[in-house]
Amino acid sequence: MRISDYSVKHPVVIGILLIALILFGILSLQGIRQDFIPGIELPTAVVITTWPGGSPLDVEAEVTDPLEKNLSTMDGVKALSSTSMNSISLITIEFNWGENLDLRIPEVREKISTAMEELPPGISGQPQIFRYNSNAMPVYLAAVEGPASLSFKSEFLEDRVVPGLSRIDGVAEVVLKGVRNEELRITVDPDLLASRKLSLLDVYVALDRGSVSFPGGDVLMRATRMNVRTEGKFKSIQDVERLTLGYREGVAVLLKDVADVEILAEKANSYALSRQEETLSVGLVRRNTADTNQIILEGRKVLDDLEQEAPGIRFRTVNDDAFNISLSMKSVRNSAIGGAILAVLVLLLFLHNLRMTFIIALAIPLSVLFAFIGMKMRNQSLNLMTLGGLTVAIGMMVDSSIVVLENIHNHFSRGKSAVQAALDGTSEVGGAVLASTTTSLAVFIPLLFLKDYTGIILKDVALTIVYSIFGAMVVSLVIVPWLSSLILVPVKVDSHSITGRGMRKIESALAAVQGRYRRALSGILDHPRFTIFTAASILGLSLLIFNLLGFSFLGPTDMGEIHVYMDMPASFTLEQTRDKTLKVMELISETVPELESELSYPGQSGSISLASSPDTSFVILRLLPRSQRDRSVFDIMDMLQREIPSRIPDVDITVRNGGLNAKVDLSFGGTGYSIELSAPEMDVLIPAARRLEYWMSMDPDTDETGMNISLGKKEGLISLDSEQAARLGVSLRDAAWLMRFYLNGEKAGTFNKEGKDLDIFLTSNHAGQMVRQDMLNTIYLPSASGEYINMANLAEFEINESYSSIKHSNRLPSVIITSYLKGNDIRGINSRIQSLIELEGLPPSVQWKLVGGASETFSAFNSLLRVVVIAIFLVYMVMVIQFERFRQPLIVMVSVPFVLAGMSLALLLMGSTLTIVGFLGGITLGGIVVNNAIVMIDYINMLRFRDKVVLRDAVLSGASSRLKPILMATLTTVLGIVPMALGIGEGSEIYAPLGQTIAGGLLSSTLITLFLVPLLYYKVEQSFVKPFESVDSSLEASEKE
Repeated sequence: MRISDYSVKHPVVIGILLIALILFGILSLQGIRQDFIPGIELPTAVVITTWPGGSPLDVEAEVTDPLEKNLSTMDGVKALSSTSMNSISLITIEFNWGENLDLRIPEVREKISTAMEELPPGISGQPQIFRYNSNAMPVYLAAVEGPASLSFKSEFLEDRVVPGLSRIDGVAEVVLKGVRNEELRITVDPDLLASRKLSLLDVYVALDRGSVSFPGGDVLMRATRMNVRTEGKFKSIQDVERLTLGYREGVAVLLKDVADVEILAEKANSYALSRQEETLSVGLVRRNTADTNQIILEGRKVLDDLEQEAPGIRFRTVNDDAFNISLSMKSVRNSAIGGAILAVLVLLLFLHNLRMTFIIALAIPLSVLFAFIGMKMRNQSLNLMTLGGLTVAIGMMVDSSIVVLENIHNHFSRGKSAVQAALDGTSEVGGAVLASTTTSLAVFIPLLFLKDYTGIILKDVALTIVYSIFGAMVVSLVIVPWLSSLILVPVKVDSHSITGRGMRKIESALAAVQGRYRRALSGILDHPRFTIFTAASILGLSLLIFNLLGFSFLGPTDMGEIHVYMDMPASFTLEQTRDKTLKVMELISETVPELESELSYPGQSGSISLASSPDTSFVILRLLPRSQRDRSVFDIMDMLQREIPSRIPDVDITVRNGGLNAKVDLSFGGTGYSIELSAPEMDVLIPAARRLEYWMSMDPDTDETGMNISLGKKEGLISLDSEQAARLGVSLRDAAWLMRFYLNGEKAGTFNKEGKDLDIFLTSNHAGQMVRQDMLNTIYLPSASGEYINMANLAEFEINESYSSIKHSNRLPSVIITSYLKGNDIRGINSRIQSLIELEGLPPSVQWKLVGGASETFSAFNSLLRVVVIAIFLVYMVMVIQFERFRQPLIVMVSVPFVLAGMSLALLLMGSTLTIVGFLGGITLGGIVVNNAIVMIDYINMLRFRDKVVLRDAVLSGASSRLKPILMATLTTVLGIVPMALGIGEGSEIYAPLGQTIAGGLLSSTLITLFLVPLLYYKVEQSFVKPFESVDSSLEASEKE
């Protein structure tokens, strides 16, 4: 028994199953988490090692190289890269797709442990491992304001805020920035020390000996065993000040005689600024499977409660992804609702029957409920991608129901009962509906096997469309015949009423269109050459239009967020960078009235900065919602890129889009067009990099170009003479530590203040100050004999050229050159730069490759092209199984290439580039454009072989009788996605190309289906049967195929 027969004959069973579908669909929707885009968990780990005071060259040789040597021996590593900078080593391990990072990280830790013996002393703890994914950026960010002191705010954040927020289910990390805890700072005057024949090392030793806590062992006392601890600690600042450093001429030299002892906020290695004042910030980072909205809701409640606890502290929201998601979801939801309304109006126009319109329209919500259940079962999130998939599917949801109900209505109008019409009508087209649905689903099968960025992003969209289309097929074969058998009744309309006259005019218009189409098709059958020539010309023209399109990974979105990256001269101190940042922020406040909130981080290079740098700064700008401003985020970005450099000197500005685009850029290593050069020698690499940077900067699409290292940075080198040091009885290690204390400072113990341990920081009053070339003449250190030796006697101070950082790619020195483009197209610049490299050439030892967003875009397009080929074969295979012939499916496949004309023209007219989402639209078209042709040819075959109609009449009658359902299906699909294609609302730029490609491609392919497919069918079948040959011989000839 057919499933449609069962549904008609067992209405109660279908009724209860329908109630269950509605119930579980609603429950599934309530349990689906919300997010911007699918979480991108990359098989990438970053090893972070801190060596305070190490220069880039020292860090490279002493830290990075030993770690790279051990890490490079792991299997399954796609690429190994590193950055050695001042005091920091960053090593990025990119594993092959499909590797489980949870299983690989223990192996990384094992390799690090093996390399620890080779690392220099002074490493700050164990190297840390950072997992790279799109969720590493905070989903919620707040500035900490109020009259409370910075130290109190820092302590309150660490003691109360972090524990409170960390307890929220789904929070992966609480990120604090700008925190400056109290420390006991001892600032020594080296001149006073020298006058008393003492050095900074004597102070360090005295501090180490002046505070002690040491286990004494176990003892027995009165038959009780106990532990004994020997302890003597500083109890007050006065204890520290009275610390004896030594004796000179019988007089004790106290610490307070040569140093200032104060409790201060620790020195900053970066700042957090807001509203022209120093502040702090707190951010929430979610786990990959957590619900963003729920985390932020609970997080804000925790912060509100803590504000009541500390009246001197307020939390001001700077960025709230829940609000952004809400706006984006609203825009997609409005597009979906608008599309559904347009689709239903088309149905009503064609059917002019409320009951029939209701039956078909019911397919939309029921199919959506199927999708919700599927999403919940696979633990997918409701995001821009999945909602975009649902919106695209809205028009397609009714296609199968249209075919079934239209055929049921034909039988019903011939006088059959509603039940019999439902049975006969569904059985006639059920096979075609199943085949057309299978072709629609088949195109998505190859996508499920993609494991790179493209697969992660598009899989959710594809699965959502699959759920919806599968649900629509079930509705068309089960719910539509069931409901038709229950509620279809003959409609009697007064022909003189407004409704009657309107229906008559619509029917007359449709009949006229159908008649003209039949006559036109008859003429085409008689004169095929013109039609074939026209079709070939359209196909050729579509290829030309396609070549005019730009390529990009995802389209830029206006989420109302801007990121500003600033590079200062390499000689800038952190304080100079802070002052320059304040000037930039003052200019931004003056020129951007749309600014809602801002937060800047002098000393940080980005939203996820794994190391601080005194000559960089990062700014987050949050604008008013799009509906409340006249300028787009792109207009404001262009203005800032022009205005800031022209009005503020000594600052190199890069203005980039924030929000959703920033999350995507983080996932694949940055935006823009980037090329990485690598070579064994820096002397060869740097000139080649400068040459390539010049070529890229001169490209017409380039807005700004730069390298990821700064050249011409100065490095001071104190060269110790080991032989001289040995003769003088001086330890080289002591000399190095002395210079560390003198120039910067170092932790020298702990001090307990009211039950809280503070770091003791020992430094000199020269730290952070301008130094002279002869500074070694004023510095003394003790020798083994007790004498104090001038540093100038065993060391020389010289200034050398260096780099801000040293990059490696697969253990070779490397440089990345990046061009930030005026538009979004990377295809043009890629073609020109590659031609220049091939024509002009690079040194033989220099290797080059695309990296970052450009590399991922071309890789994605290559993957998707393979998907297209496989999908087309699967569609053809399904049709061969359906028709049990090889030649007729080939005729149907003719409509597929012509989608290129419509989709290319639609993207060009809308000013969009071809993105991976737009490419998905093309793949989707491969499955749906054949549906109309399948239904048409299946009906023509039925007329020929069942009703014994000769070939020509079968073609004319079959094509013309299918015109109405084809137009209905096409218009409902196209109008259903028109609101999406227009790209209205926050985040709409991401999914708009999906709607544009499907709408344009479906329109162009429908024209081909209506004219070229019947023509080719007629001409091909003529080879096997004569137009006026007897039916028997016609059937016999066909079966000999």
